[in-house]
Formats: sequence, structure tokens, C-alpha cells
Amino acid sequence: MLPPVAPSPHWRHVVDGQQEMMCALTPDGRLIAHNAPFAQMFAGGVPPKNLWRWALLSPDARGVTLAHWEKEWAPYLIEECRLLRYQYPSEPAVRRLLADLANDPRMREVPRADSGLNGRVCSLRHARKGDGHVRVMVAEAASVRLVTLLFDGASTS
Repeated sequence: MLPPVAPSPHWRHVVDGQQEMMCALTPDGRLIAHNAPFAQMFAGGVPPKNLWRWALLSPDARGVTLAHWEKEWAPYLIEECRLLRYQYPSEPAVRRLLADLANDPRMREVPRADSGLNGRVCSLRHARKGDGHVRVMVAEAASVRLVTLLFDGASTS
């Protein structure tokens, strides 16, 4: 597989045009672009620089924002990252991410999932909207992962 290409600066325009919480990521999780609704999900309105690292290694993600982290988020986030190993086997940033996850004792306790995040419904504590659920939609285009979070403060359907 070819290494990822440099992300286009036009992703910001694509992401800004969305109403739902959305971001564009490099394969290893670095934020390329995000829209205002995505930023509002975080206390202070500032998203993390690396979504995968934040979601898996940050105490804020584990204990606050990503509700029911151990059951609803972590297994699927880890599987999402494991898939990167096969998609980008020679990408140093992906290898570093996977090594850091392997060295975290808490990651070893997380059960294996049979799939990544795409289509999952997970609990979320939104900084402005409060508790609810998000349906996570993940797509990939030109070595960029697009993550859209469809927030529902009332139900999980």
C-alpha cells in the first residue's frame, strides 16, 4: 500500500459545510480540519490535536466526554486503530500510535471488538448539549478519515 498523501487544504471547506459534528483526520488521528459543532463538543471549544490519542489515552476522554468508555468506545476505537496497521503498514506515525497504545496497561484490559467505530451508537457527554448519544460515521477519502458524529440527546436509535 502507498503511504498517505499530504492532506488537501480544501478539507476545511468540506468539513465547515456540514451541520453535524465533523472532523477530518490523518491516518494516525491528527486533526486536519473540524467544524464549529465538533469544537463545541469539548470544554473550552478546543478539540484535541490528535483524536485517536485523546480518545484512548486522555483522562478527560476516558472519564468525562466519552461516557461508558470501557464498553462503548474503547474496544471500537482500538479496533479502528488496529485497522490502520493494515492500511498504512509503513507509516511511522501509525506505528508510533500503535506502540503507545500497546504500552498503555489500560489498553490491555479492553476486550477485542469485531469492528471499528463506523455506525456505532455511543454515549457522549457534550460540553454544551449535555448527555446524549452519537452515531459515529467514519469514511475515508484520499488517506483522510472523515468522522461525523450525529448527536441525539434523547434516544439511541
